[in-house]
Amino acid sequence: MSRLRFALPLLLLSLSLFATENAATSAPQKPKRKASARTTAQPTAQTTPAATVDDVRQLRDALAAQQQRVQQLEQQLQQFQSQFQRAETAATDAQSKVAEMQTSTSKQQDDYSKLQRDMNDFRTTMTAQSVATQEGQKRMSTFEGLLGRVRWSGDIRVRQEDFFLAGQNPRVRERIRLRLGMDAALSEDFAAGVAFASGTLADPTSTNDTLTNFFERKVVGWDRGYITFNPKAHKWLSLTGGKFAFNWQKTNQTFDPDINPEGFSEKLSFDVKSKYLKNVTLNGLQLFFFENSNTKFGVSGTDSFAAGGQFLLKLQPHKRWTMTPSYTVLNWRHEGILLTAPAFAGAFPVSGTTGIVCNPVTALNTSPSCTFATVPFAPNGMTNAYKVTSVASNGNLVRAYLSKFLYSDLILDNTIDTGLKRWPWRVMLEYEENLRAATNNSHMYQVETSLGQTKNKNDVLVGYAFLRQEQDSVIASFGESDQRVPTNVLQHKLYAQWKFRPKVTLAYTLFAGRVLNSSLFAAVAKPGGGTDALQPGFLAPGVLPGQLDKYLKRMQFDVIYSF
Repeated sequence: MSRLRFALPLLLLSLSLFATENAATSAPQKPKRKASARTTAQPTAQTTPAATVDDVRQLRDALAAQQQRVQQLEQQLQQFQSQFQRAETAATDAQSKVAEMQTSTSKQQDDYSKLQRDMNDFRTTMTAQSVATQEGQKRMSTFEGLLGRVRWSGDIRVRQEDFFLAGQNPRVRERIRLRLGMDAALSEDFAAGVAFASGTLADPTSTNDTLTNFFERKVVGWDRGYITFNPKAHKWLSLTGGKFAFNWQKTNQTFDPDINPEGFSEKLSFDVKSKYLKNVTLNGLQLFFFENSNTKFGVSGTDSFAAGGQFLLKLQPHKRWTMTPSYTVLNWRHEGILLTAPAFAGAFPVSGTTGIVCNPVTALNTSPSCTFATVPFAPNGMTNAYKVTSVASNGNLVRAYLSKFLYSDLILDNTIDTGLKRWPWRVMLEYEENLRAATNNSHMYQVETSLGQTKNKNDVLVGYAFLRQEQDSVIASFGESDQRVPTNVLQHKLYAQWKFRPKVTLAYTLFAGRVLNSSLFAAVAKPGGGTDALQPGFLAPGVLPGQLDKYLKRMQFDVIYSF
């Protein structure tokens, strides 16, 4: 471009000189002045001919053509200059763009180098994460496999409860219950479970918690924890140990439904292909309720437990009638500890009893003198017959049951298909006797019938039960907590349940009961005089021992959410 800048002026200069030279050459010469007369004409050897008009015209035409050619060249030069300027401008822009592109390319190269480094780091990180992910997937697969074998269960219940007894003001209270359990198949042969429940820790017969005590926090404790061995190759065998739910047929009168026994159970169950007999089950039981390591409460090693077993059949006398009869024998050993349970040593007093005896304060700013005492374990009151055998030096009473306890329990449970899928009919009969009772107050009779079910939405269940339970038929400490008294009771129960939603049930229960034999609640005499006020006043106000008791009506309104 710079060479063109210098060549163009030279070219123009040359063209100008060329045009001038041609003009001078072709222009006609002016005639010389005539010589004066004084001048003498000299003859010449040769005379130049004079220019003609044609010659002048030709020269003029040639000059005009040359000038026109110069003008054309000048116009072409101007056009060339314009094109050159535009080309120069374009070249300058191109140089700028090239410089920008070079700068951009350099930046892009830097970015590319950084991106390449980042990609290398990313590959390294992804490789590590891939390894970690594979390990996590393995752990997650293991966890999902375990989670797939887990079965969750539980419920939340809100209850409104009313008590009506002649001679007393009505009592109204609100209660809640929370239960959460998890059962899992650990392998083909082993299963385990844990569960939590609300309620007073010292009262195994209730998981209810009353809404009271100034918004206190409610207690939740371990309710179950067990392992079951049920080999795949021998499905008829099942061995369970720990704190587990009842796995034998029973009613609430021998064990409150909120109790989870502790110990071991061995079950042998055989399905039978017969017209009437469908299954035979044998169940061994060893239940431990107090481990004694203190000679103050008896001979060391005299642990308290119950041992026995159950024989159960599943019969089908008719295609619409299923019958499940069972017979249970359960022998209780060293159960006397329930009457003199060591306070603050594992069996805490409940239901208003106390484990500390205190003398009254005699002066200001002094504390009462207190001594530890032994109290009966009776969450719902002690209604069994007992005696006071001695008084310890610290004033503690040593008590003993009048009877021993060996349960003989016969249950006949029947389910009848009415032809209406949502309305099965159930009839249950029970006869239980304490074979080691010291008196004849050792029997329990119960009949219960219900119609319907609560499996699906809008299912309805209604039922009625009648109970006559004598004083020493079972141990009162573990009996039904909702009836009037644990034993020595005549009880009616009416209930209705409605499956309001797939997981919500509305329920109503009415307990109407009275003390069966009011004469058995006379005060127990103490050695050396006086009486033991252990047995509380279960009788209605104004009713004396020997008189007919009045009915206590207890109504429960429940909303239960199950999951």
